[in-house]
Amino acid sequence: MPNLDLTAFMDTPCAVLTPAQLTRLGDFEPPVPEQTDRGSRCSFNQKNVVMPGYSVGLNTKGISFEASKDNMKTTKVFRETDVAGYPAFGYDALGGTGVCSTVVRASAKATVIVTVVGDTTVSPELKDCFSVTEMVAMVVVTNLKS
Repeated sequence: MPNLDLTAFMDTPCAVLTPAQLTRLGDFEPPVPEQTDRGSRCSFNQKNVVMPGYSVGLNTKGISFEASKDNMKTTKVFRETDVAGYPAFGYDALGGTGVCSTVVRASAKATVIVTVVGDTTVSPELKDCFSVTEMVAMVVVTNLKS
């Protein structure tokens, strides 16, 4: 697979998901972009605070995909997968509470990380939160490829 080019979204990480794509996930407050020590991130918080929120990180500095994967293998729940043909892994440090992340290899030194934070009693779909983060990651990867 060719590397995913994150540069177009580094200054505008919230644009990695379109308004129409966000509408399929819920009813959100205005997205919150930020620059981090690893790259750019956008938080998507629901207007109804009990509904799941999401963040998408575009990491181009710091730890590589392989090193990140090695670090997360010891979390309570870890699984290797792929997203749209790109190597990926998911981790859930708390073990089934509705908080998990999927990390996609964009290049040797860049990753895309999608995190969902929610409550499984309010959002039962988060009992398998990897299905949620992988679905959002697939949309993000598709947008990055176009």
